[in-house]
Amino acid sequence: MAFDSAEFCNYFRSEPLDSGMLNLPGFLFFWGITFLVVTSLVALFKHERPADKSSLVHSDPDLNIVDSYKLLGSILKLPSIQKFALVLLTCKIGFSASDAITSLKLIEAGVPKEKFAIMAVPLVPLQIVLPLLLSKYTVGARPMDIYIRAIPYSCCIHQVSLYAMFVASMAFFARVSDPGVGGTYMTLLNTLSNLGSNWPNTVALWLVDALTWKQCTGDESNTCSDPALVTACEAGQGKCVTQLDGYYIEILLCSVIGYLWLFWGKRTIHHLQSRSSSAWQVSRVGVS
Repeated sequence: MAFDSAEFCNYFRSEPLDSGMLNLPGFLFFWGITFLVVTSLVALFKHERPADKSSLVHSDPDLNIVDSYKLLGSILKLPSIQKFALVLLTCKIGFSASDAITSLKLIEAGVPKEKFAIMAVPLVPLQIVLPLLLSKYTVGARPMDIYIRAIPYSCCIHQVSLYAMFVASMAFFARVSDPGVGGTYMTLLNTLSNLGSNWPNTVALWLVDALTWKQCTGDESNTCSDPALVTACEAGQGKCVTQLDGYYIEILLCSVIGYLWLFWGKRTIHHLQSRSSSAWQVSRVGVS
């Protein structure tokens, strides 16, 4: 997005132009081709090592689609996975309003989209350096300690702490995943983590209008709560004015929920980290 902006690209040009250095269709086309080529090369030239025969899954390594879904069902039956899934599906509620709505409110206030791309540039070095800085804390038996410590900061400064949470969660996924299942286990945990990010954001976007209180300047009884009332207000030469923005209500509610969740989540995550590796092995459930 930054290099699609003429304003941003003109910082690097001796003579200003009215177009950016890149355009979005060309960018997507280039990386689409790149992904196809790289994936094809990996499929052709990268071979997996034989897996440990101790895993029950590899008593029949040729799993078809049906067997793969049965395997996922077996993983989901593990008590440790069920409790961890609840953690992953609820941990992002505390900062869903900030994640989903803040950028939209800034655009509504007049901040150009290009500025967001410029603001993201300083975060790129941080994304590269942060995993290296946290590596000595995430390679041990308790990588989720970083995750827990980052949650209070995520409720305040959000994006920077989210990187720390991401690194810690990926380290924990790698530690608990059954090595005999390949990428299936990791994919399931990543899917749960993504769902835990997406559903709170969706709810936050849906609620923001319901929590916003507006009033028509020409008719105090008109709350501008639906398009018909907005049209009626404008027809009467009035204007819908926001009296109470639902965004701020959501920020407050989500912050309270986030800190309350931390009391439960901290104990739960500590308990999950203390469990032995056998509690996470799908071989104890089996695949029928």
